[in-house]
Amino acid sequence: MQLGDVEIDLMSVDFVVVIILFLGFRRLPVASIAMLLLTPKILVETYFKQPHFSKFELGALSVFPGTLVRSDIFMASTFQERYRRNRKLEGFLDLVPTWFSRASKIFVFFSMTYFVLLILTIAGPFIYLWLNDRLV
Repeated sequence: MQLGDVEIDLMSVDFVVVIILFLGFRRLPVASIAMLLLTPKILVETYFKQPHFSKFELGALSVFPGTLVRSDIFMASTFQERYRRNRKLEGFLDLVPTWFSRASKIFVFFSMTYFVLLILTIAGPFIYLWLNDRLV
């Protein structure tokens, strides 16, 4: 691609974007740990037991890094009825504070958006080459 007197190689631009996205990836674990610390204790005390979780899950999700998955399950349960129904979390939404529900939606939205952008950025050069018949 020619931009004035400067020639810009698509691969180098894509590489810079990938580096920026990978640097942003470092913030996701920090945000996950923050959400873990912000998970209301009443949810853990009320629902982190049988029959909502199996014995294996209780053991695996009681220690770090399994606690991050437990927090993700509670976050997903705030806006996905399927998670609440599968885990038999009756009255779950009555115990969830509004701020946790909103924070969960924001966290999941930005995480999913980030991963979609990352995948598209990594796949971008291959799609470009494939569309231009340069990929052998």
